[in-house]
Amino acid sequence: MAKIPRGEGFGEVVARPARYNESQMPRAAFGEPIAGAMTQVGGQMVDQERLEARRAAAEAKATAEAAERAKAASELQTIETDLDVISDEVAEGISNGTIPKTDAQEEFKRRTQERITAGLGNIPLAHQPIAQASVNNRATRLSRTISKAVTQRDQQDVRAGLQQQLEHAQRLYMTDPAAADQIVSQSMEALGPFSGMNPAELQKAQQGWRESTRLNKAQTLMTAARRDNKALAQVEALLATDEFADIDPGRRATLLGQIEGFKVSNIQRAEAEARRRQAEQERVLRKAEAQFNAAQSIMTQGKVLSPEYIEQVTRDVAGTPYAAALRESLTQAPARTAFGVQPLAVQRQALDAARSQLNTQGTSPELEKKVADLQKVYDAAVKDYADEPLRAAAERGVIQQIAPINTQSVAGLVQTVGARIEQAALAQQQTGAPVSPLLREEAEQVGRMINILPVEQRSTAIAQLAQTLGPQQAAALGRQLAPKDKALGIAIGMAGAKTTAGRYTSELVLRGAQAMRDKSVQIDNRAMTGVRARVAEEIGNAYPNQELRETMIEAAVLAQYGLEAEGSGDLSRAVRLVTGGIVERGGSKVPLPYGMNAETFDQRLRSLTPMDLRTAQVVVAGQKLSTYDFLQQLGDAPLIHAGQGRYAVQAGGGLVQRPDGKPLILEIR
Repeated sequence: MAKIPRGEGFGEVVARPARYNESQMPRAAFGEPIAGAMTQVGGQMVDQERLEARRAAAEAKATAEAAERAKAASELQTIETDLDVISDEVAEGISNGTIPKTDAQEEFKRRTQERITAGLGNIPLAHQPIAQASVNNRATRLSRTISKAVTQRDQQDVRAGLQQQLEHAQRLYMTDPAAADQIVSQSMEALGPFSGMNPAELQKAQQGWRESTRLNKAQTLMTAARRDNKALAQVEALLATDEFADIDPGRRATLLGQIEGFKVSNIQRAEAEARRRQAEQERVLRKAEAQFNAAQSIMTQGKVLSPEYIEQVTRDVAGTPYAAALRESLTQAPARTAFGVQPLAVQRQALDAARSQLNTQGTSPELEKKVADLQKVYDAAVKDYADEPLRAAAERGVIQQIAPINTQSVAGLVQTVGARIEQAALAQQQTGAPVSPLLREEAEQVGRMINILPVEQRSTAIAQLAQTLGPQQAAALGRQLAPKDKALGIAIGMAGAKTTAGRYTSELVLRGAQAMRDKSVQIDNRAMTGVRARVAEEIGNAYPNQELRETMIEAAVLAQYGLEAEGSGDLSRAVRLVTGGIVERGGSKVPLPYGMNAETFDQRLRSLTPMDLRTAQVVVAGQKLSTYDFLQQLGDAPLIHAGQGRYAVQAGGGLVQRPDGKPLILEIR
């Protein structure tokens, strides 16, 4: 039976280590494993170093890239900041005028391009595309800023121009208030919307101008009159008129107080008398200057100075520097006057001849001045005769004095207009065209007087007046009235023509105009088929003068509406009533004389004799022909309207002429 040990000898027996036979175990059994382990550890260390190297290289690359990004961002920021500075500089240059606004965008583009090109060269290549896009975007946005600066400069220029207009008008207001007010109103309307100012500011500026001009004029007048109590009283009275209503009440009170102070000062101070004498001397000189300038202006225009006026002007300039100048002008006046009283056509011919002579024979300052003086006389005459022929004729001595007339009634006018008719005929000789015997304001008064009457009475009054004046002067009066009352002007110009029923054609014209105003007829303005279009087609080329043709078309249109208002509209009849009837001869249309049909017209033409033509020969295409032979060949030769019942003849490619070169006119009555 086995015995279980009880630990006897525990600790007494020591184990001995085994001994190895080194000769039987190779040395590699010890070194090689260690060397392998060391080699493995070394390899791991190399891999770790390589990993660290790659990590370091990556970090270096990232750092370099970050540096490039930082450099690109910094340079980009610098470029954009410089672009902002360039924008501000160009905008300031536009504002102060050192850079023309027309060159601003080009200047901005040049400078920004130079800065961008220089700046991009400092940005790493990889970042240049993004930087390029960014600075281009910034340049584009800033370009809009330049455009805004140009607009602001334009507005500044507009405001400057507007201010100049206001300043000019302020100076002008002293001599011509109405013209100054008109300039300001027109300038505000034309320039205000482009000035950058809102309507309230514009209104305030205009109101400020009105206040300042009135105040300035009042102050100027008061200052000019401060040494003359009578003049001060006149200024004081002027301040109460509507012209100075825009002056602030407080300033008005100040002005009145100053005027009162001047009055008291003039009375109380010892030197008041000396100051009054000085003011009187100044007044005399101003009056002499004004009188001389007025007389000089009249003489320059070739107008006639009355003996009384010459005496007055001579007296007013006596003892002043203007006395000698007046004497010199008076010595030159007769030549100008002699030229100025000639008909306009004669003046024009004389001027043309003088110019031709200067061109062919040579000139000099004296001759040029002489011709220039005559040109001024002619220009003034043309303007004056176009504006108011009778007054122009009176100013040039063609008529002595415009005869008075009664414009309170047609009967009164008819009774008193005789002398005027003769004077208008004299004025017609000057202008070469029919002249109304009434002044413009008189014509307007007569027009208002006639328009008060019912249509029937109106046409009767017109016919009575037209028959008194005669066709030419009635037509001239009609043209004088037409701008303000076309229907009335046309009615008067028809010179009392009557329908076959015995009533005046002008009644239909006036009735048509009244119906159109009352909207009691249907107005047809269709382009091809309307009343006007059909009337124009029917009249055709019957009137070579386009103004007369338009007048006759308008008259026929009004007559048609007048007939429609009476319930008997007939367009052909309306044309016939207004024109006398339109017939065709030689391929051209021609109006018949009033009250004459085509058959009678042909008979009258065929019955013409050389005595009727008052010439033995005519000229056709440069060849002389006896009047008898011409009448035998007249046939259906085209006629050209030359007035009511008057016709020129077209033949040989031109108009048949009298031996003196004037057109031959056939009168068919």
